[in-house]
Amino acid sequence: MQKKIKDLIVLIPAYNESGSIKKIITQTQKIADVIVVDDFSKDSTSLLSKRYSNYYIRNNKNFGYDISIFKGLNFIIKNLKKYEYIITFDGDGQHNSRYIRLLYNDIKNRKYDCIIGRRNKFNRVSEKMCGFFSKILFNISDPFSGMKCYKIKSLNKNIRKIDQHKKYGGIFSLYIFKNFKETDIKINSSKHSRFGSGLITELMLIKHFLKLVIFKIFI
Repeated sequence: MQKKIKDLIVLIPAYNESGSIKKIITQTQKIADVIVVDDFSKDSTSLLSKRYSNYYIRNNKNFGYDISIFKGLNFIIKNLKKYEYIITFDGDGQHNSRYIRLLYNDIKNRKYDCIIGRRNKFNRVSEKMCGFFSKILFNISDPFSGMKCYKIKSLNKNIRKIDQHKKYGGIFSLYIFKNFKETDIKINSSKHSRFGSGLITELMLIKHFLKLVIFKIFI
């Protein structure tokens, strides 16, 4: 059995994930410590996360994915000095914990600020389309993947560069690291996602990607 990674913490944003959150936390804790940011869930996500995670934060209202991630990142940077790396990991069962070590080992051995887990399946047409253009423009094939590994030292230097009260559709790392100090590696994932579906979600993701392109090219 492999030893637990001492300088890594896994950040799980969660909203009404009572059906999956316990399993995800317990599986992930075999690899590294876990912090859950509960985005004002209405089910038993709060109770389960408090009981099984190492650290727990609950939003006082439903802020959404990006702001929950920011809260977790800032809490770790300011208060949990023993960790050097963070992996964000969705709470809906989409990701497989066996890839945590893959991302961790990759960022340890390569000079990147962020490693993105490039999913083998996309949940939405917009993700596939934006991924195609993102590969051409930024050499990142899956910017919307929720599984990302960050070097905390790099985050601490760069995270203040963007407005953390805005929503970015989960692609804020490409704003933070404007000098393209990130890459992606392939992971297998479930197609299941609770982020949302339908035309409104598709258009929202495209809108966020177009904003990113404008930011990268013209700002």
